[in-house]
Amino acid sequence: MDEDGYLALTDFGLAKVLENGQQANTFCGTPDYLAPEILTDAGHSFPVDWWAIGILTYEMIVGCPPFFTQSNNYEKMYQMIKKRDVHFPDPERYKIFMSEECKDFIGKLLVKDPAQRLGTRGGCQEVLAHPWFKSIDVDALLRKEVKAPHIP
Repeated sequence: MDEDGYLALTDFGLAKVLENGQQANTFCGTPDYLAPEILTDAGHSFPVDWWAIGILTYEMIVGCPPFFTQSNNYEKMYQMIKKRDVHFPDPERYKIFMSEECKDFIGKLLVKDPAQRLGTRGGCQEVLAHPWFKSIDVDALLRKEVKAPHIP
């Protein structure tokens, strides 16, 4: 969070510069956030970042990543990442309420096929055009004209 109360999210710890169309084959990253294409060693590029935004969004709302396993069994978690669709908790049982737009947003970021993942074809504009953001004036937010709910 910056001094004005706006989120600043950055992580260049494992950044890699790729030429247009080039893919990486490095198996690295936080286990819970690894995209399926990293786990299958199929080669990967920027769509893994959209996957990570989906994981982060889910975790911020639910409290744990979508493919989390209590046993810390990474192999089991990796199989779930590769094969299982994202599951949203029962709102009555867990008291976690997510709008249909929110679930759709997360679901489209967590599409297994990176070519079909939200953001892959249209970048940030495609992501910000999703209905989940319809009530946010993104331009005003970027200009910091939207009052931050907390200023440190």
